[in-house]
Amino acid sequence: MTAAFVLLALSAATGLAVGTSFSWFAILISSIGLAVLSAVVLQIGGFGTLSGIAIIVACLTVNRLAYFLGVTLANHGSKDKNFPERHDKAADAGDLVNLEQLHGQFDTVPSDNGQSNIANKGDRNENTPT
Repeated sequence: MTAAFVLLALSAATGLAVGTSFSWFAILISSIGLAVLSAVVLQIGGFGTLSGIAIIVACLTVNRLAYFLGVTLANHGSKDKNFPERHDKAADAGDLVNLEQLHGQFDTVPSDNGQSNIANKGDRNENTPT
């Protein structure tokens, strides 16, 4: 019976660790490894077929639940890190583009060759072939 509790604890720890650090493919690989390890340990421990299958299913269920908990915790933590709340209105105002500074910088009249000469206004003669 101790082996079953150790396997359940190992399942939970593995699922939580995989959920916080790796993708869904890692839970697939760890589940296969956990099922094989559980089968070997339970066979050596003298568990019967039905009780062994029930414990393996319980281990895999605990593993998946811990994985989903780990993913939830990782996503919750990443929201706080990736999108910090800014309460500084002066910093927010500095992020806005002053449209008056941009006025007159762009030439929207196309050149003779049909292409707009926005980037090089004043750098070359409009009538010079390119």
